Amino acid sequence: MTIIQPNKNKNKINLAISLLLLAIIVLIGQGIYTYSQSVTFRYDINSLEKNLREVEAQNAEIKNKIFTFFEPENIKRIVEEKGLIEEENPKYIKNSNLDNLLVAR
Repeated sequence: MTIIQPNKNKNKINLAISLLLLAIIVLIGQGIYTYSQSVTFRYDINSLEKNLREVEAQNAEIKNKIFTFFEPENIKRIVEEKGLIEEENPKYIKNSNLDNLLVAR
């Protein structure tokens, strides 16, 4: 006589279906988390690019000021304003520790 035990087969099928549903839910959650991270990273990258452009503009302005300051006309004007003169024979400070580097004339 054959005894049919349908509950044993249903338990295995229910377990398999439950595991598949759990795996699908975990994968969907992981996909949502990954998408959220990619959106956050894109926003951060855009923010950093904007900051980089601002810093590059500031850098260009500073370089322009430096180059303008060291133009020959500006240097001559500053020398005249301060009353500086060019020394033909400069005298250097003599230091016993630096005899080889500094020479007194």
